[in-house]
Amino acid sequence: MIDAQYKKDFDRHYLIVTNEKEKLNFRLEMLLNNRIKGLLNLELHVIDNLNQYYYDITGKQSLTQILDKNILNYDQVRKIMGGIISGIEGSKEYLLSECDFVVEPDYIYISLPAYEVSLCYLA
Repeated sequence: MIDAQYKKDFDRHYLIVTNEKEKLNFRLEMLLNNRIKGLLNLELHVIDNLNQYYYDITGKQSLTQILDKNILNYDQVRKIMGGIISGIEGSKEYLLSECDFVVEPDYIYISLPAYEVSLCYLA
């Protein structure tokens, strides 16, 4: 279970995941220093010895929200599934493990109307 919160900061929206402070590992460094296609952009904030991972979800909706409001057609499902697969496959170039993706509808974010997928990665 992920301890997630949401925050609006001026014109940005963030998914915030908090856990105990850990040393920076190379996967986290990859996420912080690169814009990886198919992954949510990440900022790290350390507050009171806790790591807070700020994922930028501005202009995106979770897959859960989309499924609650719409019935998807074949092309939309194909775009979403293809986006998930290409996001995970493309992350191998940055030495990220496919086991660290959060592939749950609440943490898969979609940009409409193009149905571009952005995944949450927990290093």
